[in-house]
Amino acid sequence: MSATSYFENLVLDSILGSSRGADIPATVYVGLFTSAPDDGGGGDEVPSSGTGYARVAVANTDDNWPDAASGTKVCATKIQFPLVVSSWGDLTHFGIFDAATSGNLLVYGEISTPTAPDVGNAPFFAAFTLAVTCD
Repeated sequence: MSATSYFENLVLDSILGSSRGADIPATVYVGLFTSAPDDGGGGDEVPSSGTGYARVAVANTDDNWPDAASGTKVCATKIQFPLVVSSWGDLTHFGIFDAATSGNLLVYGEISTPTAPDVGNAPFFAAFTLAVTCD
């Protein structure tokens, strides 16, 4: 898992001498990519037009994101994407955003086993399988 420059600055400003901590989102949005994002954003997120794809909202609460341990924060809730209407391509990465569309990519990571979900299926991350690790 990697953090974007935007996220790193947000964390530093939230901890050290800044009022920017108010920018911490109440909800985060999990998205899927067919190519790797980078520290500046980038990557190819699955297109929403005609595919059925949409980012999944996850309330940014202690229940959904329990305390980190050993530099890892794990999502405690299932993240269920909508039904695939037409091909999403090979999913290789995921990202966590601060908005349902557009917005800022905060952190991103590689999907350990890339997959191309079948039309009619609804891909998901089971509870306690999506992890954000500081490296």
